[in-house]
Amino acid sequence: MGKRYQGLSLRANSEEIKTHTMAAVGEVVGTAMFLFIAEGAAKTANLARTATQTQTNAPLDSQTIMMIATAFGLSLLVTAWMFYRITGGLFNPAITVALWLTGVLTTTRAAFLFGAQLIGGIIASALVLALTPTGSQGIDVVNTTISGQISQAQGAILEFLGTSVLVFAVLMLAVEKHRATYLAPVGIGLTLFVLHIFLVAWTGCSLNPARSLGPAVAGRHFPSYHWIYWVAPLAGGVMSMIYHQVLKALKYNSAVMDQDSDHEVGGLRPVHMRVYKFFAGHHDWEKTPESHQHGKKRFMWVTKRHKMVHADGTTGYAEHPEMVAVNNAHPHDSEINSLPSTANGEDSKLPMPVQMQSGPRRIPQSGDTLVQVPSA
Repeated sequence: MGKRYQGLSLRANSEEIKTHTMAAVGEVVGTAMFLFIAEGAAKTANLARTATQTQTNAPLDSQTIMMIATAFGLSLLVTAWMFYRITGGLFNPAITVALWLTGVLTTTRAAFLFGAQLIGGIIASALVLALTPTGSQGIDVVNTTISGQISQAQGAILEFLGTSVLVFAVLMLAVEKHRATYLAPVGIGLTLFVLHIFLVAWTGCSLNPARSLGPAVAGRHFPSYHWIYWVAPLAGGVMSMIYHQVLKALKYNSAVMDQDSDHEVGGLRPVHMRVYKFFAGHHDWEKTPESHQHGKKRFMWVTKRHKMVHADGTTGYAEHPEMVAVNNAHPHDSEINSLPSTANGEDSKLPMPVQMQSGPRRIPQSGDTLVQVPSA
C-alpha cells in the first residue's frame, strides 16, 4: 500500500513540475514577444530624432512619445490576450510578486515565472540589438533612464506609483472575476499606454524589472540608479496588493452592487420627487420601491462536479451542492432548487455530498453519504 501512495505522489509531483515548466516556457516566449515588439517599435520611433538630439539626451517630442506609448500598450494587449490562457500573460516580475502575495500563485509557480520573465526580457533586447541597426547608441536607445530634469528620488516615486496603477488594473480586471474578465487584456494594455504617455519622458516608463534588465544586459550598460527599476516596481506592486486586500476586506462590491446585472436596478428618486415624498410624509421618500430589494440577491443550489483520484490510481467524480448567485450560475450547473438569500444564513436542508464512480449526474439525496477517498 505504501508503494502505491509513493507512486501516486511521484506521478503528482511529475505532473506538477511539467505544468510549472510549461508555464515558465510560455512566460519566456510571451515576455520576449511582448518586449521584442515594444522595444523594437520604440527604437523605430527614435529614428525621427536627429543625431544631435540623441547624443544630447534632448527631451522626447510628442510624436515619439505617442509612438512609444502606442507600441507598448498594443504589444501588451495583443500578447497578453494570446497567452492569458497559457500562463496568465503576466510578463512582469512585479505583477508576479503581487499575485503571489495575493494568493493567486503558489511559491513554486511564482519562482518559475519570475525567472522566466527575466530571461524573456533579455532575449527580447538581444533580438532587437541583433536585428536592427546598431547606430550611435545601439540598444541603449531603448534602455530606461531617468531624465536629467528630475531627481532619482522623483524618478523612483514615479516608477512606484506607475507600477501600483498597472498592478491594480491587473488585480481588478483579471484577478477579480466578472463578466468582462475576458476583456482584461484590453484594459491592462490601455493602462500601460496612458502610463507611458506620462512617464516615458521622465523615467523611460519601466514599471517592470524585466523591461529594464533586458537592455542593460544586452547593451552591457547598467546606470548607477538601475536599482530603482527593481525596488520601485516591486514596492508598487506590494502597495496595490495591500490596497486590493483592504477593498476585499471592506466588501467593496457592496458599495455599488449589481454592476453585472442584466437589468436596471432601482435606486434613488430624482431630487424633486424626494422633496415631494419627504414633505408628503412617505417613509420611503428617498429610494424607489425596487431599490429596497437591491441588497437581497437571489441564490440557488447547484450541483458542482469535480474529478477525483483514488488511492489505487483510478479516477472518479464527486458531486456536491453549492449555493451561487442566480446571475453568476454557470450554464452547465445542475440546479437543485432556487432559494432567496437570508440574512441569518438559514436555508432549506442542505444535501450531503456524494462520491460517484461514473455515470450521469444526479442530484444528491438526503440519505447519501460521503465516501472518503485517501488523498495523494
